[in-house]
Amino acid sequence: MTGVSIVPAVWAAVMTVAAVFSVVEGAGIGANWGIMSSHPLRPNIVVKLLKDNGIKKVKLFDSDSWTVSALSGSKIETVIGIPNDQLKKFAESYDDAKDWVKENVTTHMFEGGVDLRYVSVGNEAFLSAYNGTYVKVTYPAMQNIQKALDAAGHGKKVKVTTALNADVYESSTNLPSDGQFRPDIYKTMKDIVHFLDRNKAPFMVNIYPFLSLYQNPNFPLDYAFFGGGAKATNDKGKSYTNVFDANYDTLIWSLKKIGVTDMKIIVGEVGWPTDGNKFANVELAKRFYDGLFKKLASGNGTPMRPKEKFEVYLFGLLDEDMKSVLPGFFERHWGIFQFDGKPKFPMDMSGKGNDKMLVAAKGVQYLEKKWCVLKENVKNFDKISKEVDYACGLSDCTSLGYGSSCNNLDKRGNISYAFNMYYQMQDQSVEACDFSGSAHIVKKNASVGSCLFPIQIVSTGERLKAAAAAAVVGLVLGLFALGLVIHTDPLHTQTAVPSFLSFYLSYAPLSLAPPHLCISLSLRLQPPHLSPSLPLFSGSGGVQMANSKYEYVKLFEDDDEVMLPNLIVVRVVALDFRRFSEVHGFVKPNDEKALELMNCCAMATMEMFSDVIFSYGFNDEYSFVFKKTSKFYQRRASKLYSLVVSFFTSVYITKWQDVFLQKNLRYAPSFRAHVVRCASIEVLQVYLAWRQQFCHISNLDNTCFWKLVECGKTDREAQDFLKVTEKKEKHELLFQKFNINYANLSAIFRQGSCILTTKVVEDIVKYHEDGTPVKRLRRKATVIHSPNIAGRKFWNEHSILLKELGAFATDVDKINPDYVRSFQVEKTLMPCTWVVIRIDGCHFHRFSEVHAFEKPNDEHALNLMNSCAVAVMEKLPDLVFSYGVSDEYRCFLYFDFCFNFICDTVDNYMFMIFSFVLKRYSQIYGRTASGMVSAIVSLFSSLYVMKWREFFPHKELKYPPSFDGRAVCYPSDEVLRDYLAWRQVDCHINNQYNTCFWELVKSGKSKSEAQACLKGTQTQEKELLLHSRFNISYNELPLMFRQGSSAFWDKKDATTGDKNPDACCERKIVVVHSNIIERSFWEDHPWILDKEAWILDKEAWIRDKAAWLF
Repeated sequence: MTGVSIVPAVWAAVMTVAAVFSVVEGAGIGANWGIMSSHPLRPNIVVKLLKDNGIKKVKLFDSDSWTVSALSGSKIETVIGIPNDQLKKFAESYDDAKDWVKENVTTHMFEGGVDLRYVSVGNEAFLSAYNGTYVKVTYPAMQNIQKALDAAGHGKKVKVTTALNADVYESSTNLPSDGQFRPDIYKTMKDIVHFLDRNKAPFMVNIYPFLSLYQNPNFPLDYAFFGGGAKATNDKGKSYTNVFDANYDTLIWSLKKIGVTDMKIIVGEVGWPTDGNKFANVELAKRFYDGLFKKLASGNGTPMRPKEKFEVYLFGLLDEDMKSVLPGFFERHWGIFQFDGKPKFPMDMSGKGNDKMLVAAKGVQYLEKKWCVLKENVKNFDKISKEVDYACGLSDCTSLGYGSSCNNLDKRGNISYAFNMYYQMQDQSVEACDFSGSAHIVKKNASVGSCLFPIQIVSTGERLKAAAAAAVVGLVLGLFALGLVIHTDPLHTQTAVPSFLSFYLSYAPLSLAPPHLCISLSLRLQPPHLSPSLPLFSGSGGVQMANSKYEYVKLFEDDDEVMLPNLIVVRVVALDFRRFSEVHGFVKPNDEKALELMNCCAMATMEMFSDVIFSYGFNDEYSFVFKKTSKFYQRRASKLYSLVVSFFTSVYITKWQDVFLQKNLRYAPSFRAHVVRCASIEVLQVYLAWRQQFCHISNLDNTCFWKLVECGKTDREAQDFLKVTEKKEKHELLFQKFNINYANLSAIFRQGSCILTTKVVEDIVKYHEDGTPVKRLRRKATVIHSPNIAGRKFWNEHSILLKELGAFATDVDKINPDYVRSFQVEKTLMPCTWVVIRIDGCHFHRFSEVHAFEKPNDEHALNLMNSCAVAVMEKLPDLVFSYGVSDEYRCFLYFDFCFNFICDTVDNYMFMIFSFVLKRYSQIYGRTASGMVSAIVSLFSSLYVMKWREFFPHKELKYPPSFDGRAVCYPSDEVLRDYLAWRQVDCHINNQYNTCFWELVKSGKSKSEAQACLKGTQTQEKELLLHSRFNISYNELPLMFRQGSSAFWDKKDATTGDKNPDACCERKIVVVHSNIIERSFWEDHPWILDKEAWILDKEAWIRDKAAWLF
C-alpha cells in the first residue's frame, strides 16, 4: 500500500516504486516495488528482476534521480510523482512547475533514457483524514504541471493524473448504482475529472479486498476473491459476486453522475499479503492472484463495463521489514517475493493456470550462514524478555504474531527468532548476539517447519541511500489509516499490538459488501494501538486492549526522521543561563566548576548513548555528533534531541552537589535542544568551525566586559564600548589595561572542550543471581582541548572520527553564512492548532523495577508525576490542562500533560508518558517543535529529579531518569477532547487488566500463567474474577487509578462579597479524578478551552511567557 504524506519535510525524500500490471495486448506484468526495507535490494538488481518477470510499467511516488536513473534504457513505461507537501508550491507558482518539469522530466527524456508516461500530482490528497488540507491546491497544481509539460513539448506523451484513495466516492446503500463523489469534495472532483477527460488522462484509484475481509468479521470470505463462489448481489439487474467489481463500478457510477462515462481507470494498488494474520497466508494469496490473473486475462470487465481491459498495479513485489505494522502485522508481507527477491509461491501471470515460480533476483549477496539463538542452558525466560523487547524493537518480529507463519513456535523458539532477527538486522555483528550472555551463534539452520529464520543480504554503500528513502516512506505510510468498520459498541477490541512496534498505519479503501448481510459501511480513521504486552509466550498473542472510537487521534502524529546520508548533531543550550549563573553566584566571566559540570554531563551523555562519537561544548552549550550510520531511535529528530537534553538535564541535577559542594541548587535549571542536519562531512566541519569561532569571540567579549564592569563601568557602558571595538583592540585592552595576555588564559575558556570516546575498558554492567558479574567492553569519554577542532590535523589524529564520521578534505578558510542559516532552522508547527507535547519515559520499565515501584499502581510515583505536572504548568502560563493515569499521564494545554505507567503483562514493564497541550494561539518558543518539546522535557526531567526525595524520602535515586518527546497538532476542540477521552478509555481497560494480572501473580501464578488466565476475558469477567477470587470490588478502587488525574487551572472568586464573580479572579491549579469523556465535564469547566479566559492579567502573562523565551 502506498504512503500518504502530511508532513512536508518527510515527503521530500519518498522514493517508493510500484510496477504496473497491464492486461492489454503486448503489455507486461508487474507488481508494487516498495523499498521500505532495512536492507533493500539495489535498484539495478530490482530493475533486472522486473524485466526478467515481464514487468513493462512502473510507478514512482517521487522523482528521485537515483531511482529514476536506474530505469534508463529499460524500456519500462514509468510514472513519476509529486508528493503532497509540494502541491501548494506548484499550485501557486507556474515558474516552480516549469523548473520541476525541466529537472525531473526533460532530464530523462532522451533516446535510451526513461520512458516517462504520467506524472501523478499528489498521492491520495483527498483522504478524509487530511481534513481538506490539499483540496484547494491539488487541482491548480495539476493544471500548472500539465501546462509546464505542454510548454516543454512533453504534453502529448506525458500526462498529468493524481492517485486517489477510494474514499473520494461513497454509496449510501452499499450498492454501486448509488455511488457518488463525497459532498465535501464534489466540486473539486468534478473539476479534476473533467480536466483529466480533456487531457485524455486516466483516473487512478486503489482497491484492497483483503482489508475488507480483515477489518470486518462478518465479511463473507468468498466475496473477497474472484471465481463466483459468493452469493450474488443484484443492483439494477447487474450481478456482483466480488468486492473488486462492486468497488470499481461504484467509481464508474460516480463518474457517470458528473457527466463522464468513458474515462480510463487505473487501479493503483491491489494485492494480498502472505503472512502476519490468519487471512494473510500463501494459500489465500495464491487464490487471490490466480483469480485476479484469470479475470485480467479473460477480457471480462465489470457488470458496468463488461469489456473493460483493466490496468492495475499489483501490491507488492518485495516484503519490507520497515513498513507499517498497522492495521496488522501483514503490512510487512505484501510481496510476491521475499525481501531478498526469492519468489514465495508459483503463479501464472498470464492467467492461463500454468503455475511456475517467478524468476528470482540475480546478483544478491548474502552474509554467512550463521544464526543467533537462545542458549540451551537458559531456562528462566521471564528474565530475558527485556532482551526480546529490545531485539524486536530494532528488527521485524511480525511473523510471531497470531495467525502468522511462526505463531506455533514454543517459548524458546520465539526468543531465538527475535534474537536472530536483530542479529541479521545488525549485519551479523558479534556484539549483536549477546543479550546479557543468553544467546550464541550457531551454523545450523535454526528454521522450524514453515517458520524461516532468514539470513541477511550483504550491506553495500549504495544501500544507504535506498534505506534512507525506505525509512521515510515507512514513516509516511504510518501517518494515516482509513478503514471499513462496523460500529456496534463504543469500544472495540482486537489483538494487542506489541509494545516494541512502531506507530505505523495503513489505509483500507472503500469496500462494498452484499446488502443482504445488513452490514453498515462507514469510513473512519483507523488509528494504531499500542499494547504493553509482547505476544511471545503464547500462541495467540497478548492482552486484549482498547481500540476505541477515539483512537483516530493518533493519525495526527507524524515522524521526523533525519534521512541518510545526513549527519546528525544535537545542540543543547541552557535556558536563561545568565540569570541561573547570577542566582548561583558563578564566577565571571567563566566559572571553571560550572564548565566542569557541563563536561561531566556531556561525558555521561556520550557514555549513555554510544552512537554519539564526538561532542564539543563551551560556556552554556554542548553539541553532540552521532556516527554517520547511526540508526538510534530510527533517526527521529524529536527522539534524539529530547532524549539527549533530558538525560543531560538529569545528570546536571544529580552531579550538582559533587561539583558545587557548598552550593545548593536553588531552582530547577532547564535546557533547550534541536537537531542540526549536516548533509555531508564538509557541512559538519563548517558547523564545528562556527561553534568554536563563536566560543572564542564570545569569551573574548565576556572577558573584556567583566573586566570593564569590575573597574567601575555599568553594564550598558561596557556593552557600548565593546560594540565599536575590534578584535585586536580587545586583545590590547586586556593586555594594556588589565595585564592579561588572552592567549595565556585557560584553554577550556578560549577553545572550549571536545570529548571523544577513545578509551575501551571492561565494565561491569550488572550481576547474575549467583553474584557473577556481567562484563562488557565500553568506550570511556575523554576531554580534549584543541585550538582548531575543524582542522584536518586534529581530525586525522583521532581514528574513531575518521572511521565513524569521515575525513575532512580541506581546512575551513571561511564560514559560509548560508550554512550557518541552515544550522539555525527549526520546524515551526501549524498555526491556530492545539499543540500537544507528548513525553515518554525512556526505559521506564527498568527504572520502575530498580526503584521497586508498587504494582500495578504506585501512588507515590503517581503523586510525584502529578506534582511535576503542576510545577510545569505553574512555570508555563500557556499550560491549561493535564491528564494522567496509572498506566499513563497526559496533559494538555492549550497544553495536554500526561503521564503513563503501562505495566507489561509479560515482563513487568512500566512506561511513563506525558502530554502537554499548548493553547491554540500560543507563540511560545516561536512555536517551534524542538523549542517547545526540548524545553518542556528538560524542565520535567529537572523537576522529577529535584522532587524525588519529597515523595520517596527513603529511596535513593539510583540513576538519572530520561524522557523523550514529540509535538502533535490537533485542529479543533473536539479532536482534543477525543484525544483525552481516548486516553481515559485506555486508562480503565489497562488498569483493570493490570489489577487482575498482578493479583494473579501475587497469588502464586507466573506472569505467563496470569496472562493466559486473562486472555480473551471481557470487562465483566475481570470484575467477577477480582470479586470472587480476591474480594476486590473494582469500582471501589481509588479513582486516581481507574479514571486518572486531571490537573488544570481553576477560577476562584477572590472577594467573597463581590456580586460579580468575574470581577476579581485568582488562578490556581487543582487536581481532580473526573470523567473527562462526558461532555458535562467540559461544560462545567468551559474556561479550560477558552483562550480568552486565560489572559486574566495580560501584562503578567506576557512577562511570564517572556521569561521562558529562548
